[in-house]
Amino acid sequence: MQTMQAYHSWVQEELKRSVEFWSQHGIDHENGGVYTCLDKTGKIYSTDKSVWMQGRCAWTYAYLCTNYGKREEWLEISRGCLDFMEAHCINRDAGNRMYFTVTADGHPLRQRRYCFSEGFYVLANAEYYHNTGEHIRIERARAAYELIYQLNHHLIEDPTGLGPKTIPQTRTGRALADPMIYLNVSAVMRRCDPEKRALYDARAQQCVEEILRYHVKPELKCTLETVGPEGELQTDTTAGRVVNPGHDIECSWFLMEQAQITQDDTLFAQAVQIFDYAIHAGWDKEYGGLLYFIDCLGFPPEAYEHDMKLWWPHNEILMEYSIYDALRAGFNKVVFIIKPEMEEMMHRICGDYLAQKTALDGSPVEVAYAFQDFSSVPDFYKIPAERTKPFGTVHALLCAADVVHEPCCVINADDYYGIDAYRTIYQELVKLPETGKATMVGYLLKNTASLHGTVSRGICTTRDGYLESVREALKVQLYPDGTLRDLAEDRDLAPDTVVSMNFWGFMPSIFPALRSYFEEFLRSEAGDNIKAECLLPVMVDQQMRKGALEVSVLHSTDKWFGMTYHDDREIVAKELRRLHAEGAYPEDLRV
Repeated sequence: MQTMQAYHSWVQEELKRSVEFWSQHGIDHENGGVYTCLDKTGKIYSTDKSVWMQGRCAWTYAYLCTNYGKREEWLEISRGCLDFMEAHCINRDAGNRMYFTVTADGHPLRQRRYCFSEGFYVLANAEYYHNTGEHIRIERARAAYELIYQLNHHLIEDPTGLGPKTIPQTRTGRALADPMIYLNVSAVMRRCDPEKRALYDARAQQCVEEILRYHVKPELKCTLETVGPEGELQTDTTAGRVVNPGHDIECSWFLMEQAQITQDDTLFAQAVQIFDYAIHAGWDKEYGGLLYFIDCLGFPPEAYEHDMKLWWPHNEILMEYSIYDALRAGFNKVVFIIKPEMEEMMHRICGDYLAQKTALDGSPVEVAYAFQDFSSVPDFYKIPAERTKPFGTVHALLCAADVVHEPCCVINADDYYGIDAYRTIYQELVKLPETGKATMVGYLLKNTASLHGTVSRGICTTRDGYLESVREALKVQLYPDGTLRDLAEDRDLAPDTVVSMNFWGFMPSIFPALRSYFEEFLRSEAGDNIKAECLLPVMVDQQMRKGALEVSVLHSTDKWFGMTYHDDREIVAKELRRLHAEGAYPEDLRV
C-alpha cells in the first residue's frame, strides 16, 4: 500500500524548517527586507538583494498567516519586505517599473525588461491586504497588476526604455513566461480581491488561451518558451527550440489550479499533458533529474548552462520504485491514499497505467484510491478552524478501510526500501493469522539518519525476533564521526538500534483497532492541538502493551534511503544510478 501522508508530513516539516531558517538568518533588521544569498548555515555571502526575493518573501510570510493563523512575527517580516520594496525597489522615473537587484541599503543595481519583479510585488501586496485589510496594499497591487497587463500586451511603451529582447523589425514573438506568471498572479488577486473577480477571471482565461493556443505543440510533444506572434514555430533558431521543463511543470501547476477553480476537466487534462511533455522531454535518461533547458529537436545546447540542472524543478518521490518492487514481490493491488483533489492527476499519471499491468501471478493489478480529508473524521469531533492538515498516518490508513480487504503493506511513498524488503514482508504476510499479528521491516538507525539535519525515527526494542516497544525520537542527529544523538531527549543512541521506517504489514482486522485509537486521540488533549498527528508507530506500541498485537520484526538485505533534506538528493540519485547500472531496475523505469 502506498501512502502520501508521509510525503505530506515531510513537506510540512521542511516548510517549518525553512520558515525558521529564514526568520532567524535572512531578515535584514537594519535596512529592511530580506537577503538573497545565504549558505546552509545561515551565513550571508552576498549582501545584494533580489527584488524578486523581497516580493516572494513578503508573500510567503503573509500566506503563512492565511493558512496557519495570523502571527505578528510573520506579518512583521512580510511588512518589512513590502516597505523595503516601496522605499527602494520602484523606479519612480520609469513609470513605477521595478528594479531587478538593489544593494543592501536599497540603491539600485540592475533593471530588467521582464515584469516578474512587478508580479511578485502584486502577490505580496494582495496577500498582505488579505490578512490585514490595509486598503493601500490592494491599491498598489491593482496598479502593478494593470501595469503588467499593459506591458505584456504592448498597450504602452516600456518606460525603462530597455525595449524587447530582440529588435522587433527583425524578429518578434511571444514568451511563455508572460502568460504563465500572470495566470498565477490573477489567481491570487481573484482570491484576495473578490471585489474585482470578474476582471481576474477574464484575464486568467486569456492567459490560458494564450498558453494553449500559442505555446503547446502536440506535434513536437513539448511546450515552447518562445514562438512567433501567432504561435509560429521558429525552429530554425536555437531560441525558438528551447524547452524549459521546470517552467512547463510550473505552468502545468497553474493551469491545474485554474481548472479546479473553473471545474474544467478538459483544461485539467491539458495541464496533465503539459506535465507529461515536460518529463518526457527534460528527463536525463543517463543520470536522472530534469535538465535546465533542452532543444526540442535534440540539437546541442547553445549556452553552456543549458544542460545543467537546477534544484527547483525537482520534486522526486520514490513511489515508482516501490510499486515496481512490490509487484515483482507478489503484491497485486496498489492503494493510493491522497487528497480528493489529487484523484484525477493520480489516475492520469500513474493509476490508469498501472491498471493495464499484471502482477507476478499473472492477475491484473488492482488500483484503488482512498481519500484523506476531514470528511472521514468522526461526527463527535469538532475540527478547529485553524486546523489545515489531516491527522497523521493512523488517520491516513483508516481512510483506506473501505478498499483494503486483504493483508497489506503500508509504506512511505518517498522512501526506497528495496526488492528484498518487499519479498520478505510478502512471505511473512501470507503466513499471518487474521487477528492479533502484524509485522514490520526494521532498519539500522545508522543507515537511516542524515548528516544534513535531524530526522524523526521510531526507535524499536526487540526480543527474539519480535517488537517489544516503539518510541518516537523526534530529533535524531547523525554526526560526521558516526555517533548519533536524540536531541529532544538529550541522550546518545546506538548506531545499530533497530528503527521503524514505516514499513508495516497488517491484516484487515487492524482497522477496528485503528478506529478506536483514532477516536481516543481526538478525545484527548492531543485532539485540541492543531498540529498534533496520530502516528502508526505510537498506535502499534499501545496495542502491543495492551496485549492485543504481536509484531514480528523482519530484516532486509537492501539499503533504505530517502530524501529528508535537499542535500540528501544527490546521495539518493547516486544510489539509484548504481542500482540501474547493476541491472536492479530497467533503464526506463515504468512499473
